[in-house]
Amino acid sequence: MNETVLTEHYRKRGFSDERASEAVAFVRALETHLQASGSSLETAAKEEIRAYIRQLIKLKQNSLDTLLALARYFYLTGRNEIYIYFTSLLGGEGVVESISERLADSIGKREPERILDGLERPPLGSEPADFPAYTLSLMERLESNLPEETVQSVLAGNNHGIPAAAFEEEKALFAASASMDAFLKAQHEHQVAELTERLNAMNGGVSGEEQA
Repeated sequence: MNETVLTEHYRKRGFSDERASEAVAFVRALETHLQASGSSLETAAKEEIRAYIRQLIKLKQNSLDTLLALARYFYLTGRNEIYIYFTSLLGGEGVVESISERLADSIGKREPERILDGLERPPLGSEPADFPAYTLSLMERLESNLPEETVQSVLAGNNHGIPAAAFEEEKALFAASASMDAFLKAQHEHQVAELTERLNAMNGGVSGEEQA
């Protein structure tokens, strides 16, 4: 394990030495787990990491600090395919909490508890495929208990916490589009081009045709 790269990252981000040491311990635990099966942090495949996360969930050791430490380590050491996997596990973190807060602001603090009571959310670190059923149940709860305009207001509240400035490019693209279909097509093409550019940069500027 490259302990230095992770420790320095935590220090540069303003975390305490204790938090940095905890992060190292989380990664060390994964390293020990992988070594037991003849693998390593440098060679582990996504399926091995997936199995480890499932084990953490089962043991109730799937804390946000743990998952973030692992994600950061793989990012810092260039294991981009593993880092991207972690982003799929953590990308929705905080969304339900944001929805609950907006519900409380709209209809009172006790109402979210009543509406969401008994709705079991997949544990932190769950696969994206585990969320559609939960999301459907959440939507059914909201739609059956609240006026349509309230549901729309709550869901349209930037629940990912992304700054408004980040949408300026999409806003301009929408304004220049003749229809919603045209906007979606143009946005799709733009995103594919952006992802292709980043992939080429990761591969040292090699184009898709050259890779093939």
